[in-house]
Amino acid sequence: LQSQFVHPDGDEGHVRATLAVEGITCAACAWLIEHRLNALEGVVSSAVNLTHHRLRVSWDPNVVKLSQLFAELAAIGYDAQPYEPDQAQTRLQHEERMNVRRLIVAAVGMMQV
Repeated sequence: LQSQFVHPDGDEGHVRATLAVEGITCAACAWLIEHRLNALEGVVSSAVNLTHHRLRVSWDPNVVKLSQLFAELAAIGYDAQPYEPDQAQTRLQHEERMNVRRLIVAAVGMMQV
């Protein structure tokens, strides 16, 4: 599975992957993800694209494993999968529908009857 979405990143033996991350709603979410991953030994860089809910991360596979990156994301409340353009669009649409439902429930709850 890793061979499909983990790619070499430079001449130093580092690798990179792009992940689709669910639950990113604001810049603070992006900051938290980047801060936690960059704090891991072996992670070279991480960057969140807030608009597209994507995370691009580069790491040294001899120091940190991909499973550790997924575990760190799960520990702070984010679900990540390998980025696949077809599935990413479907995930975003699902998340948008859920946000609309939450907004409707909140609006109904705020109505004074």
